[in-house]
Amino acid sequence: MAGSAGVLEIAGIGLNDPLWFPKENKGMKVKRGKINGFMVQCAHKRQAPSDKTDPEHFRPTKSIHSDCAKIDVKQVRRHSGKEEKTMEKQKKIALINDLTGFGRCSTAVMAPLVSAMKIQAVVVPTAILSAHTQFPTYYFDDYTDRMKDYIQTYKDLKLDFDAISTGFLGSEQQVNIVLDFIRHFKTDNNFVIVDPVMGDYGKLYRTYTKEMCDKMKELVHYADIITPNLTELCTLLDMPYPENGASIEELKEMCSRLAERGPKHIVVTGIHFNQTQIANFIYNKGEDFQIVMVDRIGGDRSGTGDVIAAIIAGMYLNGHSLYESVKKAADYVSKCIRYCEENEVPSYWGLSFEMFMKDLTEEN
Repeated sequence: MAGSAGVLEIAGIGLNDPLWFPKENKGMKVKRGKINGFMVQCAHKRQAPSDKTDPEHFRPTKSIHSDCAKIDVKQVRRHSGKEEKTMEKQKKIALINDLTGFGRCSTAVMAPLVSAMKIQAVVVPTAILSAHTQFPTYYFDDYTDRMKDYIQTYKDLKLDFDAISTGFLGSEQQVNIVLDFIRHFKTDNNFVIVDPVMGDYGKLYRTYTKEMCDKMKELVHYADIITPNLTELCTLLDMPYPENGASIEELKEMCSRLAERGPKHIVVTGIHFNQTQIANFIYNKGEDFQIVMVDRIGGDRSGTGDVIAAIIAGMYLNGHSLYESVKKAADYVSKCIRYCEENEVPSYWGLSFEMFMKDLTEEN
């Protein structure tokens, strides 16, 4: 190690401790100085015996050059420049969704949002669009026939994921491909979050036939977290949509029934609680419910559900509780919507999420 540039940091010792070599555990106490050309700095304060000359505890020395080889390498970290935190292994999340160029939805918003939370986004496209389908014209390339070969690369590379997120799926074949993906990559150490993009306001999207709805119910079985709106929750339970809204007791009952099919955590998003507020109902199996309320600002915007799902997934993956994750997502979306309303951003242009990504970076 002689002559190498950098810094050795030895855990469990104090910045101002004198130079001592404990006999018992062959560890080291040092203050700032050099060892074999390395700058030395200490990490944590540790109490030393009051009598440091006691030969039963410590052997004083002015030079530790000859003892350097006795440092336990597991207690030593080399880095350059100023002190820094020990870096954890970066997390990865698989984002299974379409890729849309313009309109701020799907992976076009999810990837940068989770990246801001220091998570690597690995995209698995279900389709490629130049703009989403609310625009009068757009290019659409169904990626179904290429998804298996695309995913096979990740299997061959033996990738592992800390989380798997699914969004809009356009066919039964796509759901089958996603089910195979989850069966292959799901472990006891990661989680699956499913955003069942099926419809809204009591109506299903045109691709959601009875067969497609039944196939989505299979996917629910593998979800650890699911984020349906009220329409999707009712559809997954084969219940009629409550035109006048659902009570707290009804939401608890519906979530309890859905939890029996797999997911332990359910977030019913975008419930119109009253004329001025939107509610997000949080159900954790075996626990009491929670509600996150936000002010109702403007109308619906494309990609809002994708932003919510991405932030919940990222926050939860970074160790926050589900309540904290949902609250962050709801507050962030509200901030984006307020900006869009004040700056007259068209609703089909989605949320101007780029304006506030620093909020996510600072929190994680």
